[in-house]
Amino acid sequence: MKFCPHCGNKVADDASFCDKCGNKLTVVSRQAHKNFKPKQHKNLFFTLILIALVVVIGAGIYLFTSGATNDVSTKQPSATTSKFKQNETKPAKSQTKKVTAKNSVSKSANNSTIWNSSKNTKLENFMSSWGSSMNQDYDYFNPANQDNYMGYHFPDDFSKGNIRVGGSLVSVGWSDDGTGSNDYNVVAIYSDIDSDRNKGTMLAPHLYLFTIHEGQPVVLITQQTQGNPENAIYFNPTSNQDLSSQFANIVNNNQMTY
Repeated sequence: MKFCPHCGNKVADDASFCDKCGNKLTVVSRQAHKNFKPKQHKNLFFTLILIALVVVIGAGIYLFTSGATNDVSTKQPSATTSKFKQNETKPAKSQTKKVTAKNSVSKSANNSTIWNSSKNTKLENFMSSWGSSMNQDYDYFNPANQDNYMGYHFPDDFSKGNIRVGGSLVSVGWSDDGTGSNDYNVVAIYSDIDSDRNKGTMLAPHLYLFTIHEGQPVVLITQQTQGNPENAIYFNPTSNQDLSSQFANIVNNNQMTY
């Protein structure tokens, strides 16, 4: 038995050519075959190593390139995030504008007078209707038309400082718009004393002061007909809910319910 010196294939002793690789044969001893290391196997081994190196290098290049791409991707969201934050700032500005507009409306409302001629007319109409329902006839008094109540002329005599509310001495003064430095700023005075005088019934006339007290509408009433050692006129907040609530509605621009 002999072997092909090119590929190491077993061939017949009388074969002239290798039936595997076609190489021309010469006689090769078994010992020669034992020491034989085919060139093709060496070439295949080195080829595999080369392929492995190429794969490793290629993988390294891919990973490096992929890492660089990820770095770029990471930076881009950062820019997007920055842009988003800027967008968040813009709505905040818009919101500030809305708040400013709202405050502007409130300021405008505050600039409108607490009391004016329109509200005064509403109160006059209400007192006419309400007085009729109470079988009373009320007259309106102001600085140009003074009320003579038991010898006091209001609103001028408010300055005498002898008005008490709930027993406490208070400052009272006339106010065309409801503002002022007094404890009670009077915007309207109504009394049925002249009507009672004309009727000859002066038992318990009513004197109403429609006031603004600490920013709130308050209706004060007195029916005092006698003097006192303090020479004071005593008022109290009215207990008539229709009167107090309707005055509050007029002051606050609410719809009348009477």
